[in-house]
Amino acid sequence: MDIYIYIYKCWEIIGNKQYAVGKLIDGEIKEINHIMLNRQMYGADPIEDKTCSKCSYLPVCNGGCPIQRIENEFENGNNDMCTFYKDFLPEFMKIHLALKKKVLKIIDENFSQLFPT
Repeated sequence: MDIYIYIYKCWEIIGNKQYAVGKLIDGEIKEINHIMLNRQMYGADPIEDKTCSKCSYLPVCNGGCPIQRIENEFENGNNDMCTFYKDFLPEFMKIHLALKKKVLKIIDENFSQLFPT
């Protein structure tokens, strides 16, 4: 919601009334923009994208930014939906797991001091 009581589904587009899905009036959602609401709920489905639906990273990235997907699908946009993190994800996971292992070791070694009974 912005200061003008417009309701948005994504913080990236707050203030751009073109993407507002409705308006809050007297505590109720009114003036629903059914076209935009439909696009944001169903038109940005990465499963419908042939490339995304075959990608093993889809559960992690969820198909990228839905607003950019809507721009591509309905507004002749040319956004690259594939995250650049994709190429580095295996390395990120190794780093994450190594750090997690270190943190768990520290907790295990200092459990009684960290969590006195």
